[in-house]
Amino acid sequence: MTIIVFLLIAVAIIFLINSSSKKSKERQKHLEPHFEAKVEFSGNNDEKGTVVRNDDGSITLRNAGNKRVTLIGASEQIANDILAICDDANSFYDWSKKVSCILMENGIKVKEVEVFFSQVRPIVEKRVNELIANDEEWKRLGARDKEDKKHEFIVNSMVKFEGSVTSAMSTALNNLILDQPIQVPLLNEMLAKYGADNIKTYSGYIGRKNPIIIIKDVSYRKPLEELVKVGLAYTGKDMSVDEILSTLTLAELNEIASTESKFTRKDKAIKFLSEKENISSIIEKRITLRSLFALCPLPEEFKEFDFNKYLESSNYYDNLADALVSLYKGFSPIEYK
Repeated sequence: MTIIVFLLIAVAIIFLINSSSKKSKERQKHLEPHFEAKVEFSGNNDEKGTVVRNDDGSITLRNAGNKRVTLIGASEQIANDILAICDDANSFYDWSKKVSCILMENGIKVKEVEVFFSQVRPIVEKRVNELIANDEEWKRLGARDKEDKKHEFIVNSMVKFEGSVTSAMSTALNNLILDQPIQVPLLNEMLAKYGADNIKTYSGYIGRKNPIIIIKDVSYRKPLEELVKVGLAYTGKDMSVDEILSTLTLAELNEIASTESKFTRKDKAIKFLSEKENISSIIEKRITLRSLFALCPLPEEFKEFDFNKYLESSNYYDNLADALVSLYKGFSPIEYK
């Protein structure tokens, strides 16, 4: 009997020990830090597109995912340049901006867009002409109002796009549908001398009310610095004292002047300060000359260059570039109902 009791006690002790050990392990497991494994599946980002010369002379750019776009009027070198831009890890804006310059510089067309034009232009033109014919006020409108209203008619007459067509593509095609690339006198000579990027930058700043351009962020100065290199702009170090002081507010000018009565006009304050003997020292302490830029006038040979026509042409190729990049990257097809 004693032996049986002893055995029962031993079994109970073993059971308690095992139970305690199990709970201890469970608590330990619960307290251990939890690491969640995350497995990422991605395509081969190093894969580049290919350039294929077609029998008709056009060139097809095909990306690694077999999306494609066809260039008309491009050399293989130019096609490879566009391919390299589109295969870089940039934003849509960067791709489109760079491609637009190449398209304009070389008068390149996009076959898929041209096919779309051939199918849709007759439809849109017929609808627009009907709207004009039925518009009672059309004959009384001025040239600019007619242009504005015609654009409204084009938008209303455009074909409906499939749901898979992105807003970037539909906007580009809406803008391009009845447009043609226009001839801009002296453009080729300007491109040869300054390059497409520099002309685009210059055109973006020309005609400003305030001729002094202030770029405080260093990372955004490169386009203006490129203009300086080709002689189309200059920086603060080459500006007159009056030009530099004009970048300050009236309050700042009054603070520097430290006169008993405050100036109420900037030109008066600038004149007063520019005559100070220590004005150079004041400027060095107050103003970052490297952040200031101003455009140089065009050389005599380009005085007649028409920037309005250039901007119109540039806008055309910006839209064409949007369509090209969208097709190559596989962002959007060209499909309509």
